[in-house]
Amino acid sequence: MKPIIRLENPPAGAIPATVEQLKYLGFTQAEIDAGEKRFEHLPYGRFRAIVERAEWAHDSHGMTAEKAALEFYAVRTLTDTRQNGYAMDGRVSLNGRKHSAFTTDQLFQLPDGRLISADVIFARESTKHPK
Repeated sequence: MKPIIRLENPPAGAIPATVEQLKYLGFTQAEIDAGEKRFEHLPYGRFRAIVERAEWAHDSHGMTAEKAALEFYAVRTLTDTRQNGYAMDGRVSLNGRKHSAFTTDQLFQLPDGRLISADVIFARESTKHPK
């Protein structure tokens, strides 16, 4: 499945998005109007939220330098959860693969300047160094 939002060289702050994109991600109009989308708590310690995934740029030594791209996917479920400080760690299914993931939050900015805060599941990628 393709991401709803994909940004090359993403900004360091809020992610630009339209109301339509937020609705495709799983926001309701009430959540957009309230300016926030929180996790949906499920039985057995599971959570549902939109998924964020980053592609990382590497320097000439193979070290992670910065985010080259960000992708946002519609609501998925974080499973096999365990507490890790203030966040929850677990696994999320994305594009047919299970990814290690953790909970965090992200700001989105609408074209009119309004900010929308969202709880997200951040899917980790295995690090691949350039040859």
